[in-house]
Amino acid sequence: MAAAGSTSGDFSDALETPILDAEGPSILHKISEHGGYAYVGMSALASAGDVRAAEAAREMAWEQLHSGPWNSVLPIWRDAYSMACLHVARFHCAGGEISEALKVLDMGLIMGGLALRKDLESAIEKASAMARKLTVSEGGGEGFAQAQRLLVPQQFNVAEALPMESLSRKIVAKRSALSLEDFLRDYFLSGSPVIISDCMAHWPARTKWNNMDYLKRAAGYRTIPVEIQELRKDILIPDYCFAGGGELRSLNAWFGPAGTVTPLHHDPHHKYTCSGCRQKVCKALPCFSVRGSLPTQRVHA
Repeated sequence: MAAAGSTSGDFSDALETPILDAEGPSILHKISEHGGYAYVGMSALASAGDVRAAEAAREMAWEQLHSGPWNSVLPIWRDAYSMACLHVARFHCAGGEISEALKVLDMGLIMGGLALRKDLESAIEKASAMARKLTVSEGGGEGFAQAQRLLVPQQFNVAEALPMESLSRKIVAKRSALSLEDFLRDYFLSGSPVIISDCMAHWPARTKWNNMDYLKRAAGYRTIPVEIQELRKDILIPDYCFAGGGELRSLNAWFGPAGTVTPLHHDPHHKYTCSGCRQKVCKALPCFSVRGSLPTQRVHA
C-alpha cells in the first residue's frame, strides 16, 4: 500500500497541464458565451480541489456532447469535456487510482476537442508509465521473462476449425518475396487479391502480441479505441501500402478470440490485411459477383 501511495503522489505532482493553465480562462469564457454558466462554476470549484464538482462538470459536458448529432455539437463543448477529464484524472491520481485516471483520460481523447489534446497525451504518457511500474511491482511482468502465456497455440491450423465447404472455392494466389513492381502489375492494377507470405517476418508484433503478459503491461489499462504508442512501435508499414501513389488512409489493429467473425462488408479504399499471431480466413467477392451489393465507388477491399 505504501508503494502505491508513493507512486500516486509522484504522478499527481508530475501531471502538468500547461495548455489548460494558459488557455483555460479563454475556454471557460467561450463556454459561458454559449450558456454554460453552471459548467464554468463547477470547473472553478474543481480547480480549487472539489472532486464532486469535477465529476459534475464532466457530466454536464457529456450531456452536451449527446444533445444531438455529433456534427451539430458545438466544438467548445468538446474542449469542455477534455478540461473536465483532466480535472477528474488529477483526483484519481491523487488517490492512487491510476487505472481509473487512464480511463478518464482516454475518454477525453476519444470524445474531447483538440485544444487540450497535448495535455491529455502528456498525462496519459505519465499515467501509462506509472501503470507499468505498478504491474511489474505486483508481479505482472514475470510471465514475459519466464513461461510465456500464448494467446494462440503455435501449431494451430485454421483449416481444421472450418467446414470443408468453406475452402471449396477459388484459392487466392500466394506469393513470396513479391517485388513492388510485380505487385502493381499483377495484382494492384487489376484489383486481384494476393497473399504475400513473408513481408511480416521482421515485425515485433509477430511474437509480442501473442503474449498476454506483454499486452497487459503495454496496454492493459487503456480504453479502446485510442492510439497506443507501445503497440504502434510493433507494427512496420509494408511498402505495398504506398503502391499507386497517395497516402496511408488509416492504420488499425484488431484483437479478438478464436471464432471471431466479421460480417460481409465493403471498404471505401484499398485494404491490406496483415495477420500477426494467428491464422485468418478471408472470403473476397469481386464487385460484380453479387447482385444488389455493388460498391458505391470502384475500389476493392
